[in-house]
Amino acid sequence: MAAYVGLLVYLLWLARVWSADLRGTTIFWFFGPATVLLFKVSEPKGEPRFFRHTVLSLFSLTVVFEFLINVYPLSLVAELALVPVFVLLGGLVAVAASRTEYRQVKTILAFVTTSIGLAFFTYALYRIAKDPRHFATLGTAREFVVPLILTVGLVPFIYGAAVLFAYGTMLAMLRWKLDDDDLYRYARRRALLTARLRLRTVRRFGAAYPAALVDSSSRREVDQAAIAIRGRARGRTA
Repeated sequence: MAAYVGLLVYLLWLARVWSADLRGTTIFWFFGPATVLLFKVSEPKGEPRFFRHTVLSLFSLTVVFEFLINVYPLSLVAELALVPVFVLLGGLVAVAASRTEYRQVKTILAFVTTSIGLAFFTYALYRIAKDPRHFATLGTAREFVVPLILTVGLVPFIYGAAVLFAYGTMLAMLRWKLDDDDLYRYARRRALLTARLRLRTVRRFGAAYPAALVDSSSRREVDQAAIAIRGRARGRTA
């Protein structure tokens, strides 16, 4: 992924969109949102329409909200003082969300965290009103746009990684279920030709295909299992 992102950055540099002053923003994006995307697609079930939701979320108000907060950060001393507070709040929210009897506490904590976010947002708006020329610069615009472009450009790689991971898990299960090497190779080829590169279909094959072949002893039975799973996948898609 680092090599792929390096290529994206190089192309943006050729297009004069990316420059060296965006190194920090790019590194933060790589170890933050980009890494989170990579780990999400390794989940066995995954989120339905994950990639569509990812791209649409880039243009939500939340992204603008976070951008405004990051453009005008607090002083280093203030941020260091707030770090333990945020860590404590995060831990409390995690504990409150784990049990139903803490529902009221969770509501209070949600109000507190929302209030803090609105305070940061108000501070950013105040700084913009105080010095609008500083905000309306090309550098500020690029800090906002470049992470969005990088995320959209990363989606094909993440999709390929998700398909590869799903196939790897399915083929490992097939290898464990089928002792016959020839039948395993045929079942593997049949899965690749049937599911192809459609992630949702590959994941459905991964969930049902190995179990359906436990008692299979012929290529005909492998074909029947593949056709049945493909039919169910099409039915759910429709």
